[in-house]
Amino acid sequence: QDRKEADVQTIFSELRGNHFLSQIPVAFHHRLCRGAEYKFVEHGFEVLYTGDKQDCIYIIVQGLVRAMLEPANVAYCRTINLSDKDTFAEQAITRPGDSMILQVVAVQDTHMLCIPLSLFEETLNGGRPMTRTKFNIKKKQLEKCQKIFAWHPSQRSMIDLQDAMAATRNLYFFQNIPVHVHLALCRTAAYRAFEAGQCVFDMTEQGPAMTLPEYFVIVLEGTAAWMHSATDGSPREVLISAG
Repeated sequence: QDRKEADVQTIFSELRGNHFLSQIPVAFHHRLCRGAEYKFVEHGFEVLYTGDKQDCIYIIVQGLVRAMLEPANVAYCRTINLSDKDTFAEQAITRPGDSMILQVVAVQDTHMLCIPLSLFEETLNGGRPMTRTKFNIKKKQLEKCQKIFAWHPSQRSMIDLQDAMAATRNLYFFQNIPVHVHLALCRTAAYRAFEAGQCVFDMTEQGPAMTLPEYFVIVLEGTAAWMHSATDGSPREVLISAG
């Protein structure tokens, strides 16, 4: 509350064009900027740990961090660098209450802006607790994905790609990554629909004849069951929903 208007405008200029915040009407940005908090993390120190319950989103002003996505997953773990203007821990807003499944360490001395979940709730939800349904992919967004991803990559304009990025930005897979990576993925992604009971992958065949999938799948709508063997050989089934 002690911030001068000039200070709020400086923060507003810093956050202008942020990929995550661009889905929120500009009229609300002033309040978010007034309540944003500053955080500094020295290089080599952790910003957050996997399993933490986060209550704010981080936007890098200056510096470099390395995010390990799903670090506990020995079979599949992504590592990516995030720098100026990049955002991470969006799940604190889009999936409130969930534990983080990423670990972030500062590779350089890093200056960040943090916007608390409580401020989003006050600004967008009248002070009521935020629910994840507010950020679920909407029908029009799904239809846009179906249309754009059905085209050959060479037929997609930059406007098409920006529309696809806007439609998918709240899906978990596309969070905690730089905007240029999201753009590259949307540039080559393809849309497919599967009927209930239809097999997406079949990797049950063992030996030299076994082939690995040539693509990965992100569920936009519906639920898929992933059946696999655990490290001890026991069968496992995981339900995968949108995102």
